[in-house]
Amino acid sequence: MALDELKNIIKEDTPISSIIGNYLPITRRGTTQLCVCPFHDDHKPSMNINDQRKMFMCFACNVGGDAISFVQKFKNFNYMESLEEIAAIIGLNYEEYLDKKEESPRMVMARRILSKVTQLYRKVATSGSAPAFSQFISDRGLSDQIASTYFLGFSPVHNAVTEYLFSIPAKADRELAISVAEEIGLIRQGKYGKRSHYDTFRERIMFPIWDQGGHVIGFTSRATKPDQKAKYMNSLDSLVFNKRTLLYGLHLAKSEIRNKDQVLLVEGNMDQIALTKAGFQHSVAIMGTAMGDSSLARLKNLTKNIYLTLDGDTAGWKAAVRVNIQCLKQGIQPHYVDLSPHKDPDDFLNAEGPLELQRRIDQSIPFIDQLMEQEYPEEVPERADKKLELLERFFEILAPLGASLSATERLGQAAKRLGLQSDPAQISASYHEYLEKNKENPVVKPQPAVAVVTQEAPPISEAPELSEAPKLLSKVEKTLIKELILHPECLTHPKGAELLDFVTSNEVKKYVSRLKDLVYEAEDCEFSNLIASTMNDDTYSLELKEVAGAAAYRYRPSVLDEKIIEKLLVDIKKKLQEDQLKTKREEILAKQKQSITTEESNLLLQELAKIDREIYSIKSNPSKGV
Repeated sequence: MALDELKNIIKEDTPISSIIGNYLPITRRGTTQLCVCPFHDDHKPSMNINDQRKMFMCFACNVGGDAISFVQKFKNFNYMESLEEIAAIIGLNYEEYLDKKEESPRMVMARRILSKVTQLYRKVATSGSAPAFSQFISDRGLSDQIASTYFLGFSPVHNAVTEYLFSIPAKADRELAISVAEEIGLIRQGKYGKRSHYDTFRERIMFPIWDQGGHVIGFTSRATKPDQKAKYMNSLDSLVFNKRTLLYGLHLAKSEIRNKDQVLLVEGNMDQIALTKAGFQHSVAIMGTAMGDSSLARLKNLTKNIYLTLDGDTAGWKAAVRVNIQCLKQGIQPHYVDLSPHKDPDDFLNAEGPLELQRRIDQSIPFIDQLMEQEYPEEVPERADKKLELLERFFEILAPLGASLSATERLGQAAKRLGLQSDPAQISASYHEYLEKNKENPVVKPQPAVAVVTQEAPPISEAPELSEAPKLLSKVEKTLIKELILHPECLTHPKGAELLDFVTSNEVKKYVSRLKDLVYEAEDCEFSNLIASTMNDDTYSLELKEVAGAAAYRYRPSVLDEKIIEKLLVDIKKKLQEDQLKTKREEILAKQKQSITTEESNLLLQELAKIDREIYSIKSNPSKGV
C-alpha cells in the first residue's frame, strides 16, 4: 500500500462532511450542509460543505479546498501530518500506507529490542518489587497517570535484559539481538568472554525516549543510590539514537504547541514532565545542553514563539546562548524566562507554583534584549571612548541579526541610552563595517550576571541576517489564479501567455503552467475535478490551494465572448504591471531611507519619481499594458 491509495480513499471514498464534522458541528439546510467558518470571525454558518464536489467553501472569507487542505489550515498541520490525522479519523493505520525504504536487519532488530525492553522496565516498575521506583514517584509527586503516559520504568539489579536476550530460541536471532543490544548500549560485554554480558542500566529509573513518531529509540536513566557513578546516563549515540536530533516529549506536546502557538524549551526529562504535570503541556526538553538544527526545524514548523526555560546555572546559560544564535539564524527571536533564584523549572514550580511561572512567561523579553540589558552599567560612563566600547559590545550581541532593521533599531536605542551624540547613519555604518570585518571571526557572547562562565560559547562563522518569511501571494496573483480557473479559455488565449512576465512568484508561474496542461485534459473529465486534483500536490503552498479551491468550488462551465476575455486579460496585466512597479518602489524607498550621501539619496529619489510616472501612466491610460 502507498500514500496515493490513502489519498484516494480520503478523496473518493470518504465524505468531506464526515471529516469536517469531526472538528465542527454541521447543520443541514435543504440539500446544503453548513458550519460556522473557523477561519474568520463568523457568527452564522457561512461555510458550505459539498460531498458531491468533495470540497468546502466559505463565501465570507473566500477560503475553499478539500478535506486535506481543511485539516492543514484548521490544525496548522503540514500535508503529511494532515494525512495521518485523517487516517486516524477514518480508522486507518497511517503507517501501513507509507512508502518505506526497507530497513536493515540490524535496525529492525534494534526497534524490536527497544520495544521489548521498554515493556520489561515498565513491568518491573509496576510489579511492586521496586521500592526505589515507588519512592521516586512519591518524592516527585508524580501521579500514576503521568508515570503511565511517560511509560516510566525501573531497571532491576539483576541482568534482566541480558537474560531476555540469551533466552531467544533461534540462534541467528539471538546472536543478532545480542550484537545489536551491545551496539545500542543496552548491555556490555564483561572481561570473561562472550557469555559474560551484563546490563548497562541497573537499579535506575528509566525514561524511554521517543522519536517524533512515538517510537522508543533509547533511554535516559536516573540513579537511585548515592554511590552510583553517574546521576544521569543516556543511551549511546547509535544507528537509532542521536540525542542532538531529539526533543523529549515532542510526540506528546505537538498538538498543544500548535494550539497555544508557543513552546517552552527546557533541559532534562524531569523538567519537561514537571511542566506537563503543572499544566504546561506545550513543553519539550533538549537532550543535554545542545539542540540540533533538525530539532529546531521541527519546532519552527509548529510555532515561531520559543521560550527558553533552561536551567539557571552556567551550563543552562551557555545553552541558552547557543539556542538563541540557532534561532536567530532561522528568523526567530526566542524569549528568555527568568527562573531566578531557582535552578530549574522543576524547582521553580515546587517553590513558586504554576501561576508565578505563567506570569514570568508573560513578562519575558527576547533573549537578545536580555543579553543587551545586562551589559548596561549602573552608571553610564562620561568618557566617549568608554561609551564606544560598550556600543561595540552591542555590535557583538546583535551580530547574529545581521544588518536587519531589528538590529539597527536596537542599536539606535542603545546609542540614545548611552548618551552618544553620533549621527545614527554613522553608527549604522560602523555596525556594517563591524559585520564585514568579523564575518570569519568568532563572536564571544556575554556571560550571565548570576554565574561565572569559564568557557566561551561556540563561535559562529558569519553574522547572518534574519531569514525572510515565505513570500505571500499578492492580491493580483490571487486574482489571476481565480480568473484563470473560473474562465479556463483565458489560458489558451494569446494574451494569456504575456501575463507570466509580470508574475514574481515562481509558485504561481508553475501553477499556471499546470492549469494550461489541465485545459487540454478537460475533454475527458470535468475541469473543476481536475483543479481539485491539484490539492493533492504537496509542493503547492496552503495559501495557493485555498485560492484555487475557492475558485474551483465556484466554477461553472461557460464560454466568454472574445472581447470580454481580452478585456479581462488586459485588466489583469495592468494590475500585475502596477503591482510589480509598486514592489520595486518599496525596495528603492527602503534604500533611499538608508542612504548615507546626499548624492545617493537624490539618485534614488529620481528613480522613485520615474516609477511614480509609470504607475500613473498605467492607471490613467486604458490602453496601457495591451
